[in-house]
Amino acid sequence: MSFLTKIRQVFSKLITKSTIETALHIKTAISTPMASAIDLWSDMYKGNAPWIGDKVQSLGIPSAIASEIARLTTIEMQSEVSGSERADFLNTQYQRVIQELRTQVEYGAAKGGMIFKPYIDGADIVVDFVPADRFYPIAFDT
Repeated sequence: MSFLTKIRQVFSKLITKSTIETALHIKTAISTPMASAIDLWSDMYKGNAPWIGDKVQSLGIPSAIASEIARLTTIEMQSEVSGSERADFLNTQYQRVIQELRTQVEYGAAKGGMIFKPYIDGADIVVDFVPADRFYPIAFDT
């Protein structure tokens, strides 16, 4: 396990749903049991389920299921933006996202959801993929 991964794990344990609600004076739109379930799904996907130990090993079934869902969802996917010079620029940016989509769909399926956060980086549009174990929604709408 890398040093950066260990630091992320420490921060994820320190910054909990209740910590965020108290610090920001808001109510998150996710229940404590659901937040716990998302953490469990994430641990299961990584092969770190709480029941794994000396006598119990993971077969990797959660990651295999998530991988197969992502494969079936994206295998024949074709998508593009077209119609103008601006569309051509957007399509170039968009195709970089599409190249990573299968992996990100796998993480979303395994961890209970995913947020796509586009932002400008110099002359490019890039997307930050944030799995459900890394955010707490404060509202839902249609």
